[in-house]
Amino acid sequence: MRYAAGVPRKAKPNRGRPKRFAIYWVSTADGDEDCFVVAASAREARRFLEGTEGYDPGDAESEHIRPLPDHLQDGTGWRSDRASDFDGEPSYATREVLVACGGEIAEQRSDPQREVMGVVTADVRFGSRVFRAGDLMTNVMREQGRAEPARLAEFAGQKTGPSFPDWWEWELEFTPHLEKRMSDRDFTEVDLREMLEHARGYHPDVVEDRFLVETRFRGKAWEVVVEPDETDHLLVVVTAYGVDR
Repeated sequence: MRYAAGVPRKAKPNRGRPKRFAIYWVSTADGDEDCFVVAASAREARRFLEGTEGYDPGDAESEHIRPLPDHLQDGTGWRSDRASDFDGEPSYATREVLVACGGEIAEQRSDPQREVMGVVTADVRFGSRVFRAGDLMTNVMREQGRAEPARLAEFAGQKTGPSFPDWWEWELEFTPHLEKRMSDRDFTEVDLREMLEHARGYHPDVVEDRFLVETRFRGKAWEVVVEPDETDHLLVVVTAYGVDR
């Protein structure tokens, strides 16, 4: 895991539209440098990683995770904590920023090779998703089948609510119908994963092999329709909607 270091530069005056900073998950095909980046846009986050780590333009992909809270940005720049100066440039997300945005951090178990190479990594959880930053040691171990996947159980804040079947821990797959409803009903993939993480229960749907997951979103009751795929061990999310109760 990489964190911002050094003294932030003073932000340049911004006479245009105020910048809104967020943390982005930036990844590449080789996975060597996957990490969180603070930037004013997904494009800016991609360009930062490509330029910093020596990738060609277009090699990186970026995903918006969380906006920075208001006390960490002022329309021209961002900062890691209240004691820091604002900086308008993109950079690796600090631990303080990840936690301030609602992330939970769990250290990976160390080993002699990592200690010799000085590799410091951690798993970061947002809702039901766990992110693991890329590093050469992890990727070599993954190719050798020795890398343990990041799991929710590593975190002290793991869900302790109602019991769910085994399919609750399967990777999610989204249907085209759901993606359209995300736009129509104004919620994102991150919102959806948080709804599932904080689910209050579930029961069978009228459609065979489907289940209704009971949760809340923006202070209101919601239901998420899921269908376990027993063959590929995927939890297919069909749709999600608010309900009147």
